[in-house]
Amino acid sequence: MKDPQATDSYYVKLSGKASLPEPLEIGSNYHISIEGAITGKDEDDNDDGTHSHSFKFKPVIVEILTPKGKTIKARDVRKRSQQLHSAIWKEWTVAGDNSDQEGYYDKRMVGIIQGVINGTI
Repeated sequence: MKDPQATDSYYVKLSGKASLPEPLEIGSNYHISIEGAITGKDEDDNDDGTHSHSFKFKPVIVEILTPKGKTIKARDVRKRSQQLHSAIWKEWTVAGDNSDQEGYYDKRMVGIIQGVINGTI
């Protein structure tokens, strides 16, 4: 029987890496800004009627603010095709297009390919 005071727990697991143009100093504190995607979810039973939910987060864009106020931007290490897919998905969400995401992606990719063939891109 579930304890009425008990609630589920939610966690984010950070995974992946960012390619930096310069080294960081061990022992220094940094502020890190990360944009990325949730790529997986795990749910565990706590045997008390509650569950622990873990979300796997993979970074895409990483910026590090040094103790001296300098911003270090990490390089996006994804393949160009992954970057394009992400950009088209973002465009689809902002545009509010009524088509499904895969249909929108296919339409945009055909347009991009035609633009390359015709020399307009």
